Amino acid sequence: MKKENKQFNLSNVRECTACAGFNTRKLNRVITQIFDDAFKDIDFRSTQFTPLVMIFANGPITVNKLSENLVMDRTTLGRNLKPLERDGLIKIEPGIDKRQKLISITDKGIKLLNRAYPIWQKTQKKILNQIGETNWQGMLKEINTLLPKLQKVE
Repeated sequence: MKKENKQFNLSNVRECTACAGFNTRKLNRVITQIFDDAFKDIDFRSTQFTPLVMIFANGPITVNKLSENLVMDRTTLGRNLKPLERDGLIKIEPGIDKRQKLISITDKGIKLLNRAYPIWQKTQKKILNQIGETNWQGMLKEINTLLPKLQKVE
């Protein structure tokens, strides 16, 4: 069977520069890099900070609930949790229902969080000073409005 060679009209391809995915990832990469640079002296990454904070605040917490809270699929979450578990920052154990896994923060994780939190505060303040409190509050409001709507997109 012959494959059909489809031609696309590329005259309007520039509209792709307004892509929701591309532009939000672009902003995310910049912000992630700012936090990663700030955390580098304690050998920590921003992708580790948020799960550790969520585990501290809500733990012990199931993998499913953490995945839901972080709006992250379980596979990606599992990859992000492996270094935290390997480094002794979190503990993953079977729950009451053996199908569930419970995640809790360890004393070592709390110590690292105590070191990371002031760095996060300082960096967050720098970001807000750069973009302005009004812009940030507006963006946060938009995120909180858009997120539930986009979670329903099929």
